[in-house]
Amino acid sequence: MSDIPYITRLGDALETAVTTTAAAPRRPRRRRVWLLAVGGALVVSASAGAAGLLSGSQEQAANSIACYASAPPERSESITVVFAVDRSPVDTCAAELRRIGQDPTPLVACSDRESVAVIPGRRSADCTRNGLRPLVAGYEPARARIARLERDVVRLEARLGCVAPSELASRVQALLDRGDWTGWKTRILPPQPGSWQPCAAVSTAGGGQGRSLAGALEVQTRYVVVQHDIPRALFELLYGAGGLAPRLEDHSGSACFTAAQLVAHADRELAPSKLRAQVVTPPALPAGARGGRFADARQARYEAGCAIVVDVRSGDRAGIIALEIAQKP
Repeated sequence: MSDIPYITRLGDALETAVTTTAAAPRRPRRRRVWLLAVGGALVVSASAGAAGLLSGSQEQAANSIACYASAPPERSESITVVFAVDRSPVDTCAAELRRIGQDPTPLVACSDRESVAVIPGRRSADCTRNGLRPLVAGYEPARARIARLERDVVRLEARLGCVAPSELASRVQALLDRGDWTGWKTRILPPQPGSWQPCAAVSTAGGGQGRSLAGALEVQTRYVVVQHDIPRALFELLYGAGGLAPRLEDHSGSACFTAAQLVAHADRELAPSKLRAQVVTPPALPAGARGGRFADARQARYEAGCAIVVDVRSGDRAGIIALEIAQKP
């Protein structure tokens, strides 16, 4: 779960509110990255950056990239949104479109306000013709600069393991001071209430893209955000390949269960890890109660009055996993 409200609310709402016949991929339980299905195509979205970013190349490089399968963008039914600084926007979008089964025709990177839009085309004139602007000057150097910092931060986190936010903030500050980040500081976010988070992180995981600095750079205020986090081993248990969180959510849609039955099943799944489940009420009614839909079998179970697992996350203390369980009134 996220310490940054704008991405937590956006990701959680979109995952539950989207209406589609396809099963929605699972969003990683980290800030900034969420997954859902739109028009039958996969969307992997990172935050558009922290509020109040400066305009120009730094802002665009710190923001997401929207990959459109057709142009103009407002008429494209297939879009993939990613945060990636390890390669050019065109190369990133070509790979993403292939991954979701789209044929990446020749592509061109354009400016779309503060972010980048990649559309079919060959030259900057194709941007203008489709209501966009050519990519701003200085984008590539800014992207390369962020990519270097991203690599350094990810390596640092892997080397340090689980450390307190103050320790990670100090080490990241040293990276900034040694690099070309004059005037930049680290900022520690408060812990998420009701969640055991003994570690710290700057990078985020998700979308099959490894770890990135998506949403961690506040360009206008020149801050790198450090958040409280769960241990990596617990993250992998819950949200890694074959993670427990999506399994528990999917199980709740497989039949009509009571909340007690879902907790008992979760405890059996958690037993090898010596963890146990704790029921918590979702912070808001799920989308089904507001006229939206879960994009999987849980919707029908919810409508039938069954209990469903809305989310799975770290509980309020070590050894506890919180199950957000909803049931239609």
